[in-house]
Amino acid sequence: MANVVLITTGLILPGSLQAMLKDHKLTTLVHETGFSSRLADTAADVLLLEWDHISDTALIDCRTYRLTGGNLPLLMVSTRGGGNAVEAALRAGADDFMTLPVNGRELSCRISALLRRNKTFQFEILKFGSLTLDTMTNSISSGNIRSRLFPRDFSVLEFMVRYHGHAHCMNDLAEIFAPAFASSATAALRKSVMRIRTNLLEIGSNVTIENVHGKGYRIVKRANSSISMPA
Repeated sequence: MANVVLITTGLILPGSLQAMLKDHKLTTLVHETGFSSRLADTAADVLLLEWDHISDTALIDCRTYRLTGGNLPLLMVSTRGGGNAVEAALRAGADDFMTLPVNGRELSCRISALLRRNKTFQFEILKFGSLTLDTMTNSISSGNIRSRLFPRDFSVLEFMVRYHGHAHCMNDLAEIFAPAFASSATAALRKSVMRIRTNLLEIGSNVTIENVHGKGYRIVKRANSSISMPA
């Protein structure tokens, strides 16, 4: 569980955000100039910085935080959208950007991705059925058999495991994992799902990804775990 620090001017309601981030702890700071001086008491793992539509104070503070040695993963959220806003946030030092209102599952997934890039963060071991995911090495295992996945394949599988009670449509997955390549993202993600299914079979896992008609993909435990690879 990570400590996500929300630095807000009031656009985001902490209560609603905490419901979205059920896998993480949420600490809230009211946005004031020079927020970095108040981070020491929060034990933050990742920062969620709100950029309002009134001023560019968030950009200035983000840039100042980076120039003074701040190196925590930082995701900027704003009601401002479009390429100019994204470019301004990234140039100021943000690691990622999302437009409000945000999708809870997408937000959680992006925070997890930022944490994986942060080498000081304590990585997790996730389990579902006989399947074990090691978020430090992007590897999966079942029993004594282990396999390492491509980064995107692992991220897709991790997302499905964390939200295993839901079916995920291809368009939603494309928005989360390949927003910059919308025209070809669905084809790439279908190939990812095919590779993941093969990896799950190869390690002898009792877990697979099934097609849910009209809804998308869902990860499930097999009724019969003794399924071998097809010839």
